[in-house]
Amino acid sequence: WVFRGQQDTRWELKPSLERSACDRVGLRPTAMPNIEAYLLTRFQRNLHRFQDRTPAVDDQLEWLALMQHHGAPTRLLDWTYSCYIALFFALELAPLNSTCAIWAIDQVWLFNRLKGRREARVRKAFRLDAELRVPGAAHILLNTKATTVAPLVPYYLNERLSIQQGVFLVPLNLETTFMENLRAVAKPAELRKHVLKLEIPVIRSVQYQMLVSLDRLNVHRISLFPGIDGFAQSMQLSPLWWHPDSYRA
Repeated sequence: WVFRGQQDTRWELKPSLERSACDRVGLRPTAMPNIEAYLLTRFQRNLHRFQDRTPAVDDQLEWLALMQHHGAPTRLLDWTYSCYIALFFALELAPLNSTCAIWAIDQVWLFNRLKGRREARVRKAFRLDAELRVPGAAHILLNTKATTVAPLVPYYLNERLSIQQGVFLVPLNLETTFMENLRAVAKPAELRKHVLKLEIPVIRSVQYQMLVSLDRLNVHRISLFPGIDGFAQSMQLSPLWWHPDSYRA
């Protein structure tokens, strides 16, 4: 199983590219392939200015993963193999008296559904590599336009993806939404068995205790986002907010 924590149970599953293009700008999903191509080309042409190593030109998945890592909008949706990390992201900044959620998807089932598809490009990708880890296989798959979702991990892992035990769920038909791609994987009755959502009421005392327990498991901003950024972000929900006596002179 793979997991994703969301601060609000009302939120649908949406990659950052879909949120930027459709929700914020008001474009139709059919515009997303052209937007992705433009953003990818721009990122590829400028990355050498900021770091020495660049992915192979044809390793589209690693390029998109690197863009995602640094905050560019992509079609990739972040998931994790760790239910504890998903719980942290669901609870960390969820407002009091709201309801957050953990989504869970049976990755083995999803992979087998993908493997059973009849599209020529999908079959070609699996012939090239049965695990879809070879860059060429992922590149073929990302350009199939099949209305489905694929669980993908780049061959070369960046630091954050490795630390957060990350995996991407990727909509292959970029001309429609992530949720429509997911709903097309199987009939509703089968989806209900393999796609789950756990809703968690955000109660002050319970939220605090759960975050403390996660902290003791080394699941917190500092461990998940190494460096000064993670350390500074960890202060957003420091224990001092819960216990005023801890910061009084």
